[in-house]
Amino acid sequence: MTLEGSLGSAPGMVDTPWGSSETLRDRRLPPGPGTPAEKVAENQRARLFGAMVASVSERGYAATRISDLSEISGVSKSTFYSLFESKQACFVATIDAMVDTGMAVATAAAKESDRGGTWEGAVTSVFNAFAAMVQLQPAAARTLLLEAHAGGSDALKPLERAHDVFERLGRERLAMYPEWKDQPVEILSAQIGVMQEIGRSRLLDGQEEQFAQQIPDLAKVALTHVPPPKPLRLSTRPPKFGPETIEAHDNAERAMRAFAVVAAERGYEGATVNEVVKRASMSPKTFYANFADREDVLLASIDTVSGQLVTAVLTAFNRSHGWPERIRAGFGSMLNFLASRPAMAHLLAVEVYAAGPRALKRRSRALEPLGALLAEGYEESPQVPAVASEFIGGCIVTLLYREIHKNGTQGLPNLAPICTYIALAPFIGPERAADAANGDGRGRGSSAPIELEAIRKLAVQPTKWNAFMAVSQGAATASEVSRELELPVAEVKRHLEELEGQGLIEAAGEGGPNQEGRLYQSTMRLRDADEWEGLSQEERERQSAEIGNLVKVEVERAVGEKTYDARVDRHLNRLSFRVDEQGWREVGEIHDAALHALLRVQIESAERLRQRGEKGINARSVQTSFEMPES
Repeated sequence: MTLEGSLGSAPGMVDTPWGSSETLRDRRLPPGPGTPAEKVAENQRARLFGAMVASVSERGYAATRISDLSEISGVSKSTFYSLFESKQACFVATIDAMVDTGMAVATAAAKESDRGGTWEGAVTSVFNAFAAMVQLQPAAARTLLLEAHAGGSDALKPLERAHDVFERLGRERLAMYPEWKDQPVEILSAQIGVMQEIGRSRLLDGQEEQFAQQIPDLAKVALTHVPPPKPLRLSTRPPKFGPETIEAHDNAERAMRAFAVVAAERGYEGATVNEVVKRASMSPKTFYANFADREDVLLASIDTVSGQLVTAVLTAFNRSHGWPERIRAGFGSMLNFLASRPAMAHLLAVEVYAAGPRALKRRSRALEPLGALLAEGYEESPQVPAVASEFIGGCIVTLLYREIHKNGTQGLPNLAPICTYIALAPFIGPERAADAANGDGRGRGSSAPIELEAIRKLAVQPTKWNAFMAVSQGAATASEVSRELELPVAEVKRHLEELEGQGLIEAAGEGGPNQEGRLYQSTMRLRDADEWEGLSQEERERQSAEIGNLVKVEVERAVGEKTYDARVDRHLNRLSFRVDEQGWREVGEIHDAALHALLRVQIESAERLRQRGEKGINARSVQTSFEMPES
């Protein structure tokens, strides 16, 4: 079999890996004793495979009949049964053949990339090969990604085999690159599955071409998932849950719970209305008073459990402090919730695929609110591709599916660290992502009113940052800040209230006779030597850390946006020296003099800029001298 096809088809014609559906009948071998029986059977099987792809991609697996396959392929029903014992057997064989071809194409792409000698090249090549197959053969892709689950466990075995093979090959290639060899297998597995998830989504939306165009961004996100700098593990013992109950507050909820339990035991196809009403101990009349049919109860179940899941996640997310910690808390709550509802978890993460495209779309729409959890990540790191949220979601869905499908739900809480790392690494880097992943999500931050996390967020919110800097230069009211920034007072007040809530600024009393409203000042202020000496060591360390965090964030931002070295006259020095006590005092005097000179420059520049109506240069000057420990 070869991978052939075109990017477009005439109406009524379906391109398959075995040729156009309209030409399959014409591919019959000429009759006669000179044609070996094996060749005839091989030809008939290939035509049936093409017919299966054409019919399933158009009608779905459940609606495809053997008569449809016979009509499209030109293979009689009697001959069909001499080759396959059932429609499912033919379907499984078709999937098996397509998976073999797909694996050959992707493996060849990976081997070709080996010549470049980088894992980055291998990832990009395999991603490109997969997207090309989806775009070139959308009917085959629909059959594999949207309909294979409807064929039961036998139809899934080729896909599971392919996943395991790619996982093994991936580990072998990762071992070739020292910086990647310690990659957790969960991340590799998630990135294999996520391409199927995104391909599935593009097929549902009819946007196969967009998939191929997004490969550079998808690969970019994938490559942010470097091996974690420390092992990822739960910091607390995972909870244990008892069996899920069918008892509920009304008949509709009871029917949905019974449906989920039966689907987990028998699969979606086995979850008939008769089985559901038996399990729920209700009459068919009661069932049909609440639901039109099996699909109706399925979609209602997806909506219900998704809504409960979203509520649990958002509640935990909003309770925690600091965006990375909130993400960790959200995943902890999500996975604990699913572990406590094993039948519903199985329905949402596994059986939804067997239910088909409508169920998948319903799940996607129901879980959309969870995408908002990454908004703060994009605020902090706007350079992250927009498709990262879909990539992260696809990785999480893959991990859920594989864990529940293989081991059930009890182990789900153990996935919280790896899910957190996958979600955070593209936005905040591996170090901070690993720290948050290994926490419990309940961090309340340090006692310092200014935290690095809050400052990082501010650095990419220019208006709020400017308001913060305005009151950092001296106590000011909202009206004064609004005049300086040329913004509406109401908008400035909102920013100042948010800054105060974050502990970045504080009230400094009420304004004087010529001032309106409340005075605000930064929680970091210019202190003279006597006032500084009166502070405890702990308080001095706290305030020094605050200033250090500001410096760190601003330098990172300037370097990232390439303004740090844009001017040839920018100043940077680092001096290492030994001084006696007198020399130490003289160093301090130099810094004091420089500070006062800088303040004078700032005041005089502000006046000149005001007179000229110019914006000026957004500059920073950092001074420090400190005692180093003996090495």
